[in-house]
Amino acid sequence: MFKRSFFSKLIVIYAGILTLILMLMSGFLNYAFQRFYYIDEFRRLENTAIEFADVYEQYNIGQLGILEFQVSVRTFTRSTNSVVLVVAPDGKIVFNSNSLVSGIAPHMGRLSSLDESLKPQLNRSLKDQTVREVWRSNITGESALNLFLPLKYNDEVVGAMVVSQPSHDINQVVSSINKLIWFVGAIGSIITVFILYFVSKNFTRPITKINKAALSMASGTFIKVYLDNEDELGQLASSFNYMGEQLAKQEEHRREFLTTVSHELRTPLTSILGFIQGMLDGVIEKDEQDHYLKITVKEIKRIISLTNDLLDLERIKQGQVELHKDYFSVVDLIKECLSQLNPLFKERSIGFEIDCPNELVIVGDRNRLKQVFMNLLDNGIRHANTKIDVEIRYCGRDVQIEISDDGPGISPEDAPHLFERFYKADKSRTSKGSGAGLGLSIAKHLVVLHGGSLKLEPSDSGAIFKVTLNK
Repeated sequence: MFKRSFFSKLIVIYAGILTLILMLMSGFLNYAFQRFYYIDEFRRLENTAIEFADVYEQYNIGQLGILEFQVSVRTFTRSTNSVVLVVAPDGKIVFNSNSLVSGIAPHMGRLSSLDESLKPQLNRSLKDQTVREVWRSNITGESALNLFLPLKYNDEVVGAMVVSQPSHDINQVVSSINKLIWFVGAIGSIITVFILYFVSKNFTRPITKINKAALSMASGTFIKVYLDNEDELGQLASSFNYMGEQLAKQEEHRREFLTTVSHELRTPLTSILGFIQGMLDGVIEKDEQDHYLKITVKEIKRIISLTNDLLDLERIKQGQVELHKDYFSVVDLIKECLSQLNPLFKERSIGFEIDCPNELVIVGDRNRLKQVFMNLLDNGIRHANTKIDVEIRYCGRDVQIEISDDGPGISPEDAPHLFERFYKADKSRTSKGSGAGLGLSIAKHLVVLHGGSLKLEPSDSGAIFKVTLNK
């Protein structure tokens, strides 16, 4: 079955356009040539016919002998390849040059009276008008250029002179021109098709490369497309490569996600299973069971927290989280978060200081922003050495909240990935505790959802997170 490729479509389109151009060119040249040729022929016939009319008038009044008149008739008819008729007002032919010069213009040479189809032109000529027409005989089917010239005697129109020149010579010329046009067009088409073949191949080659790369990507292998083009195809290739790189990164993140989730779930589940199995088998003594049950409950809570965080992050990324905005004091919110985390501060022997105005009201979803600050403060507590500082201040029309700790800080290698899900920078920070690596990612998405920003500020020691929100 014939495959309608892009290349074949281009060839068909080019061939169709070329054929249409040749047809239009042929039609236009035919029209223009016939028009200009007929105008020129009528002008030549008219100039010669006026001279012949003078000769005919001299012959009628006896100033020109029969021999001279015959010579004039033969000269005129043979030079113009035409027949000359002198027609009376009633349409009767009173003179026919074919009687003196045989073999010329048989379309009119056999007539004894003017054809009925020519009577309107005769009447116009009798009104002292010069008539020009392209005429086709109803009897013979031959076409001719007819010129009707009024004949006058003492300034009175007494008849008409009809000069008729066969147009088959003109048709032959036009036919020859048409053949030449189509011959040149055919040669040009062959050359054009060869040129278009290579041009189209060069044009479709990048598309073929991109198509192969796309099929390869669909099978799981990313192949870059290298093009030297600086046009739209080059831009398409660059966009395709960028898309491929992003998909490759997403695939890598997906694998890391599955690996991390399975690890985060497998470890507590294995512990829980081991503790419960130990209790059932009697390996764990009854007086120790309370201790291990507490550990089991803690692990189950960690699994529930991880599951909730995953679901929460996915809903946020899918835009399924609806914000319930209202006016509230961000200072009171931060103090509330610090109060709830106070047991954790005491457990890790971490202090905190807060520097803020007495009152600072913003518009936002209080519960979601509380989730943001709880994650940031919890992250600070996990990595601080001795204290956490919270500073709230105005910045133009915005409010900035900075949460900093005096821990080991973030390495330059970890900083660009810090807000990615499941990413942990514990290699460069202390490991007094570690979450699942979802808190900062959730906080980032929630702040952006509020139209603000969450950034890691450069610092010589510790980590500084700056939240910017609209008032």
